[in-house]
Amino acid sequence: MVERYVLSLEEIDQTQVTVVGGKGANLGELLRIDGVRVLA
Repeated sequence: MVERYVLSLEEIDQTQVTVVGGKGANLGELLRIDGVRVLA
């Protein structure tokens, strides 16, 4: 299995807090809310 070091915010949600940290997980979740813009 190849381990990836970069994830797109579209691939991240709250289940990956241990991998991406709280801020990254929250940004991933915000992308799923209609009307919310996330600039990274």
